[in-house]
Amino acid sequence: MAAVPVIIFMFTATMILTTAAAPLTLMLERAFPNHGIHLDELRARDTLRHGRLLKYSEHVVGLDVY
Repeated sequence: MAAVPVIIFMFTATMILTTAAAPLTLMLERAFPNHGIHLDELRARDTLRHGRLLKYSEHVVGLDVY
């Protein structure tokens, strides 16, 4: 029974030291590449998409945000 806390301690210490030595890095990529599309066109697409989502949903309320 005394070995269990020691194993947990060693595992935790190993994880902390490993993370500190080599921090986790994430590569961020766009879900939908821009390809030079203007912001106005992206807004129009987003408005249409939100409209479709609201049209087919019974429990979502759409509010304009300014």
